[in-house]
Amino acid sequence: MEFLEPMGMTPNKLAEGSGVTAQRIRILLVRGEGTIAPDLSCKAWPVLRYGRGLWARVQAYYDLQVEEDQREREAR
Repeated sequence: MEFLEPMGMTPNKLAEGSGVTAQRIRILLVRGEGTIAPDLSCKAWPVLRYGRGLWARVQAYYDLQVEEDQREREAR
């Protein structure tokens, strides 16, 4: 929600504009559960007016951080 609120966007508004269900948006973007698939990235970018592929890059960065954290824990 921290990125939606400053834009005056809600999960419901994003759902309406992107054709993605509000439930999926809440699970992925608000609760941070699951991964942001390329289809969501493509459907959401025109509504959010961010560059195409932003969410795919955010997801890739997050996945990298999770992997690095896991490797660090295993090295201890």
